[in-house]
Amino acid sequence: MLLTDRVQENLHICGLELDFSAHAMASGNFNAQSFYNTDLTNGSFNPVYSSVGSVGFQEQSNEGASGVSYTQTITMKFPSMDGNRSQRISDLQKLKFVSLKLNGGLKLLVGRNDYYQNIAPSVSVSSNTKVTQVQVVTQSIFPIGFFGNTAMYGFPYQLPISFLENI
Repeated sequence: MLLTDRVQENLHICGLELDFSAHAMASGNFNAQSFYNTDLTNGSFNPVYSSVGSVGFQEQSNEGASGVSYTQTITMKFPSMDGNRSQRISDLQKLKFVSLKLNGGLKLLVGRNDYYQNIAPSVSVSSNTKVTQVQVVTQSIFPIGFFGNTAMYGFPYQLPISFLENI
């Protein structure tokens, strides 16, 4: 595939998962975008109910003195008034990673800003009596990559993915 080839798919966000404890690093899978894609350890992603219009993603590049950086923003909306409102908003402030499931089977991972995650995303909340909106923002040195966690196969992330191809 050439970088100038036409992109064949137009994917949409169809799911959302949140993590509060994982440790991230570049995937190390040299068959794919090894620096941009991410592997996680000690993570526990929790699926969150969401509808198509309640989650949005945006990425913007910024030119600065030290080079190009990327601002990645996820916006989530949910009803405001239930018995868990305060606890939910408080817990969201501790967020480390957000996984966006796409309808083509891929997952995007927002939260890693360098080879390792050295700064957690910024989380801001605004609400009224109807809707709470949460905005998760990461400043990163690279554009968002896919979540290619080899731990889902029962292997630790240190095991090269090429070993899986020989099994």
